[in-house]
Amino acid sequence: FLEQTGARLTQTLTHRVSHARSQLHRFATHPLLTDPYAILGTYMQRIDEIRVRLDHLLQQRLQRNRLTLLALQKQHQAL
Repeated sequence: FLEQTGARLTQTLTHRVSHARSQLHRFATHPLLTDPYAILGTYMQRIDEIRVRLDHLLQQRLQRNRLTLLALQKQHQAL
C-alpha cells in the first residue's frame, strides 16, 4: 500500500512539475513578455508625436517672440 501511494504521489508531483514547467515556458516565450514594444510601442509612438508637436510649437513661439522683440526695438529706435 505504501509503495503504491508513494508511486502515485511521485507520479502526481512529476506531472505537476512538468505542467508548471510547460506553463512557465509558455509565459517566457509569450510575445508580450519577450518584446517590450508589444506593450510600450503605442506609448512610445505617442511620446514621439508629442515631442515633434512640442518642437514645432516652440519654434513658432520663438519666431513670434523674435518678431515682437524686433518690432519693439524698432519702436524704441524711432523715439
